[in-house]
Amino acid sequence: MPNILNRILRDVRRRLALRKAACPLAVMKRLAKTPLTRAPDFVRAIRGKRTLSVIAEVKRASPSSPRLAPGLDPINMAGTYQKSGAAALSVLTEEDHFSGHLSDLWTVAAAVPLPVLRKDFTIDEYQVYESKLCGAAAVLLIVRALPRPHLARLHRLALRLGLAALVEVHDERELETALAIGARVIGVNNRNLSTLKTDLAVARRILPLIPRDRVSVAESGYSRAKELSELEGHADAVLIGSAFLRNPGLVQDLVGRKGDREIGGCRTGQPRHSRESGNPVRPAIIWIPAFAGMTERAE
Repeated sequence: MPNILNRILRDVRRRLALRKAACPLAVMKRLAKTPLTRAPDFVRAIRGKRTLSVIAEVKRASPSSPRLAPGLDPINMAGTYQKSGAAALSVLTEEDHFSGHLSDLWTVAAAVPLPVLRKDFTIDEYQVYESKLCGAAAVLLIVRALPRPHLARLHRLALRLGLAALVEVHDERELETALAIGARVIGVNNRNLSTLKTDLAVARRILPLIPRDRVSVAESGYSRAKELSELEGHADAVLIGSAFLRNPGLVQDLVGRKGDREIGGCRTGQPRHSRESGNPVRPAIIWIPAFAGMTERAE
């Protein structure tokens, strides 16, 4: 297994053990029965190869860009993405290498009426229940990070809880594994987790191999309109993060304002507002022991 991925997974396990100690799995399961916010339909929002949808990512850092956006306000960034016409959002919650937090997931899911993918290294059922509780519409399952039987179990659990599972692959063998477990949403990551090298040829090679009845997502390395046009007809959606955060102007250039349209039961282009003040919703702080920090509930 790649050294970089090994280091990330080691830290994920360490923090996961702390959260489990603060809030045992049995308690997390009970909490997840009443999610803090209702999640729109992720698959419905991004499905369709005739028009490429954009999944816009909220993150402060990455292993290749440790200080990408240290002062990021997740709600403001998510609102910008929404107004620009993004079909869905991706929120990093891994703390040590991406400077994310579970509270980022909840605050964005509560404030912006778009489906949210929890972007993390999901290795345990506990994280799937956390994701459900925090209002995620989908979880990320990385084929390279999980033995096939465990990948299959987490995939089944996510679907049972009403979450979409974005199963991420980087090569043909990993795609075979994703298809073998019945993955309906498949992400093709252009970034090699061993070297962090990005090669857009990966998606061009793998996407045509994905059955047309599956939802396919191209991930990593996209920053120009020409690159997105090459995906049309082959992918349902593209996930973009670092490029937007380095150059906020790209949000309008690459996503474009699409105006109001139905997305998973919500309308894009219209932020949630307080009925009393008319201002965008800012969640109020609550305490959930499992998060080992503050999370928030919408007013």
